[in-house]
Amino acid sequence: MKRAVAACLTLLTLAAIHSFAAGPAAQDKAVPKEEPSAKPAADAPQPVIPERKLTFDVSEEEEPVPFGTADPELLEQRYVATFSLVGTMRLASFGSMPEAYRAAVARYRFLLLGAPFRAPTQAEFKQAAREMPLGRLPSEEVMSLLTKLVRKGTPFFLRSVGPADQDTRSDLAVFHLRILAATPEQAKELVQGLLAFYDYGVFYPLQKEALTAKQGYEQRLAQDRADLDTARDEAPLLLKELDGLKEYKDITKEALVEFTTQLRLIGVDLVGIQARIDACNRILADRKSLSPSRIDQVETVKVTAEIELVGLAARKAAIEEIVKKGGRREELLRKYDRASSRVRTLESEISRIQEEIASCENALKKCMPYPVKDGKIVIRRIKWVSPGGRGSGPPSGPESPRDP
Repeated sequence: MKRAVAACLTLLTLAAIHSFAAGPAAQDKAVPKEEPSAKPAADAPQPVIPERKLTFDVSEEEEPVPFGTADPELLEQRYVATFSLVGTMRLASFGSMPEAYRAAVARYRFLLLGAPFRAPTQAEFKQAAREMPLGRLPSEEVMSLLTKLVRKGTPFFLRSVGPADQDTRSDLAVFHLRILAATPEQAKELVQGLLAFYDYGVFYPLQKEALTAKQGYEQRLAQDRADLDTARDEAPLLLKELDGLKEYKDITKEALVEFTTQLRLIGVDLVGIQARIDACNRILADRKSLSPSRIDQVETVKVTAEIELVGLAARKAAIEEIVKKGGRREELLRKYDRASSRVRTLESEISRIQEEIASCENALKKCMPYPVKDGKIVIRRIKWVSPGGRGSGPPSGPESPRDP
């Protein structure tokens, strides 16, 4: 049952992408034009899609292929191409990766792996066609052939999945594919067309998303490293200035509050003393009306006030110096604490971003095109047999074909 589901989904894939490869006019009609996206930097890394080196082994040896009904179009297919792709059953989709990448994985894995619960949507097909670079979409002729073959259903294209090895912890699987063709040349073109769609319609856009995510993390890493250098350079300067204020280390926050209160009281006293001196000056302005004893008395009060004023001004200046230097030391301590905290935060953030970059690199490895096992495609002549291989010729009644 699982094989049949996977085969049907692959058929839907091949049938749908034909509408995007029937020439420029048809493609413009099927795929609405979108606003151009921002161009990446000239030195930005690009997806890596290695050229496939394939060996086609064409043999006249017959391979039994079961059929359900004597369909003339089905029986026109004289050759069957079989090959296997080796790859992970799960495309890398990390929870910490950006949403755009995880959405791309969810979208494209249906095109590659199939899905047990739903078939790919037309929007997913269109997105895959848009992502394919110019010149990489299979030719109109090849797409027409693929469409013609898959239109009749599963007998023309089958796929099954099996484990790559005996290790149950391994995520690798072998995707066995079989496609029918009228001639060996057609078989080669169909295989190459299908692989081109996988390479540039699935793996290429997935790599683009992973590279975009990696580039974003690398930019943040560079900025955080620059900020870390700044924070680390700031700390020694703060410590040096703090060392020059070590004599004020006993000035606590509470002491600063008390000294500030004293400054306010001294300010009030200074105003009162100055008022006393001004009053004495007004009295002494009319000396003729004052007796000598009265003049001496007023001048004594004035001198005493002036002396007191000088003392309070000196005290005020001393307390202001303490408040200024003590306040500066408290400010430097706060800055040093913030700088130290900033260093720790940036170091933690840099470590996290480095892990994200490693996740992107792991994703890129998972998004490399699945290689053809042994690089070999075998093309054999078809020997049509009834389901189960019991003899040849049309069966007596309709039956569902099986995956050989």
